[in-house]
Amino acid sequence: MSALQFLRKSTLKNAILISVLFSVTYTTLFVPIPYFNILKLKINDCFCRLAYKKKVPGLQINNIVLISIDDESNKVIGKRWPWSRDVYACLIDRINQYHPKVIGMDIAFLGKSQKVETDLFFADSLKKAGNVFLAAYFNFPDYIVPYEMFSKSALGYGIINNSRDKDFCARRAQLISLYNTGELIDYSLGLKLVCFYFGVPIKDIERIDLTKIEVSAPNKKIKIPIRKDGTIFVNYIAGRERFRVIPVWKVLKETFSPETFKDKIVLIGAFSEAFHDISLTPLGLKPGVIILANQILMLMEENFIKEISPVLNFFIILIFAIITAIFVYRLNFFMGGILLFFEIFILEFIGFKMFMYNLWGDFFAPLLILPGIYLTINFYKYGVLLLEQGYLKKQAITDELTGLYTYRYFQGAIKNEFEKMSRYKTSFSFVIFDVDHFKSINDTYGHKAGNVVLQKISDIMRNSFRKTDILARFGGDEFCVIIPLVNEINLLKMLNKLRKAVEETNFTGVDKKITISVGVTLLPQPKIISAEKLFECSDIALYQAKKMGRNRICVFNSELFEKGDALDTEF
Repeated sequence: MSALQFLRKSTLKNAILISVLFSVTYTTLFVPIPYFNILKLKINDCFCRLAYKKKVPGLQINNIVLISIDDESNKVIGKRWPWSRDVYACLIDRINQYHPKVIGMDIAFLGKSQKVETDLFFADSLKKAGNVFLAAYFNFPDYIVPYEMFSKSALGYGIINNSRDKDFCARRAQLISLYNTGELIDYSLGLKLVCFYFGVPIKDIERIDLTKIEVSAPNKKIKIPIRKDGTIFVNYIAGRERFRVIPVWKVLKETFSPETFKDKIVLIGAFSEAFHDISLTPLGLKPGVIILANQILMLMEENFIKEISPVLNFFIILIFAIITAIFVYRLNFFMGGILLFFEIFILEFIGFKMFMYNLWGDFFAPLLILPGIYLTINFYKYGVLLLEQGYLKKQAITDELTGLYTYRYFQGAIKNEFEKMSRYKTSFSFVIFDVDHFKSINDTYGHKAGNVVLQKISDIMRNSFRKTDILARFGGDEFCVIIPLVNEINLLKMLNKLRKAVEETNFTGVDKKITISVGVTLLPQPKIISAEKLFECSDIALYQAKKMGRNRICVFNSELFEKGDALDTEF
């Protein structure tokens, strides 16, 4: 079976195979590339911004209050950043007058200050409050914790690192950190605040496996999905406008109702870009304390983002890829394009709905794989069609036995040469020859042997002439050649090479010498102005070669046209 026949018979199977190859290639080669992973995350970011308008935070958001350290507070309290620690001491004392459940400070207090008395004042406030957690962070490989005086006075400290992807976007928070040995380093500040809020000792946090930890809160167990690196995707449900945010200066100078802070989680953090705690998130630039607040809200409401497993992702992609391949194969280019558009729209709509239910998958894959399958299959379909057309055209102009051009095609080629000769004043030669006593070969050795002779002679012709020369089978045992732009001496050398090669060749199944007789016409000649006249003149030369004993070359002489004679040329 030829390659064309295979392609023609297996088109649908090959279309399905293309879809499978696209799916496997994308999953194994493209997905691990960071650039493509970023594109996948960007689609989720788009869904996040769309979902933000539709998602409504639960009631637990009312139990979180944010205290903002901002430019306005700097001006009102008359302090330059960074503030001295006595300001924070006053802030903690002031907040605790309203009996919050727990206070989390998204600020790193490292080392001692120049005024030791302010450090003592701050440490004393932490100790009296008994409900303050401080921030610690990783500057890999080091874990940077608060100044020892403060860490001993506070209730504890926790990790505030947000894991940034290659595009510097903070989509994940470091919930738990481990040594290479698997030993615990620490938990996130957000997790510790939630545990304290629900009255769960930190030691009771249970790590079930590499992808899950469990917090046994009163009347329920919170199972938290984590990644193998200890991070968790932050479910961005609320921005500044949805949280209760109170500037520091108001806390220090104004009076609030008891319900404002009572039994709530209070977070203190910087909101100004000048304080260098602003990160890029799927919702745009956000202060670190807003990211922390979303992490806490997600933990309190058990509103976790769940990733679809890579295996399930692959099979989903594969199924839709195969469906796309089948329909694209069966439809024309235009209808297939419309189907592709609606299929991608539907898949992305389903993806958005999944995202609304906190299911994250590879929603970028349809945008890359399905158009790729559509273009490849259409290229394949129409490529096979073009190959078929080319094959049929070649069949129409090629002699099946010898592989040379047919006489019909050859006639068109001669007309083209006449036009070139007329327009560009060029020259060409026309050769016609046949096998001497070919009928006796067929009669003596059979038609199969005769066909072998013709095939072998066609091979000799290809080796004797140039690639620019046009070779054809005239019919039966006769052959024709158009030889452009060659002088008579070189032409006769070429033809004699052909004649000798035939004479010296041993033909399978034939035990006698095979020879050819050749008639040649060189153009331009004034009296030869048409293909019909050219054939007539070359035929006269061929007849003369046979008349003079065969196995020779005769060149038509236009001066003897009226006599029907040709010149005999022997070497």
